[in-house]
Amino acid sequence: MGRLRDFFRTGTTRLEPVTVESLLESARRIGTKLEQSGDVAFRVETDAGASVLLVDRLQIDLVLRNLIANAFEAMRMCVGDKRVTVSAHEVEGNRILFRIMDTGPGVSPSARKLLFEPFSTTKPTGMGLGLAISRAIAEAHGGSLMLAHTEHGEFDLVLPGVATDE
Repeated sequence: MGRLRDFFRTGTTRLEPVTVESLLESARRIGTKLEQSGDVAFRVETDAGASVLLVDRLQIDLVLRNLIANAFEAMRMCVGDKRVTVSAHEVEGNRILFRIMDTGPGVSPSARKLLFEPFSTTKPTGMGLGLAISRAIAEAHGGSLMLAHTEHGEFDLVLPGVATDE
């Protein structure tokens, strides 16, 4: 908790080399715990190979946990096909795209406008800080966090990869 508190006070991050696969393993653990409700299929997939990121692992794990938990929560009101998928792909510019998708109803146009604003929430018990914090962490790492314009829920977390000498 101290590292997160330092981040919010000073923007401090403790960067270390972390593989995409190890971040996806964290995502698997998070999703497996949430999947125990039984009616949501959870899947992790990648084609990012052995890509390495220079990130504060604790902070990026927090972002993934928030996005995955939000996706599972979106499934609560759904009937039929309930899926949450986390994927990682290399994209242009030596960047890694982590995509968290669900088959839920997506985000309403009115909610989209304030989605990343602190204290803005559509959840009855939410504080409205998760996505604001997640975006701040992504940006502190030189990346981005965006909501994709799709009919279902889809968030794209893009982080810079470590340059490899080839």
